[in-house]
Amino acid sequence: MKASRTWSALAVLIFCSLLTQKSQCREIEREMTVEVKAGREECFYEMVKAGETLDVEYQVIDGGQGDMDINFYVSGPSGPVLIQDFRRGEGSHRITMTEEADYRICWDNMFSHFNTKTVFFGIMIESDLDDDEDEMWGNLAGTDITAEEIYDMKIEDIKERQLYFAWQSLYL
Repeated sequence: MKASRTWSALAVLIFCSLLTQKSQCREIEREMTVEVKAGREECFYEMVKAGETLDVEYQVIDGGQGDMDINFYVSGPSGPVLIQDFRRGEGSHRITMTEEADYRICWDNMFSHFNTKTVFFGIMIESDLDDDEDEMWGNLAGTDITAEEIYDMKIEDIKERQLYFAWQSLYL
């Protein structure tokens, strides 16, 4: 009976740890359409933390009476260009950032003298905790508790068990 309680306590602690980690996980998704006037550029700034991944996809959906192309770049906090496209109609880029900073995401129509370009784009910022989760699940190897059993626990059960085990730990 005591071993069963120990394994139950372990399961609750692991599950709560996973919930805490997930709540620290950040995922941001934005989609916008912007007009970039001839001879101008439009820039947006996104704060990205170290280790997070920035995904940017874009497509020129209107070129006025000109070509459906635009320049694109992402620059870092100290100015270096990390990603760059020249005169393309669409693009898709993914980069994992090495430092926390505001990154500059720009569409440049400087080469056009007359035509405004309309650009639809999506930005996604996500942190990847899969490695941490795999390591934690690996620690369960050799126990009788399966991942499915942990997921099957209800939040109410976890709260009740936390209180129960908190009281038990006072008397052990």
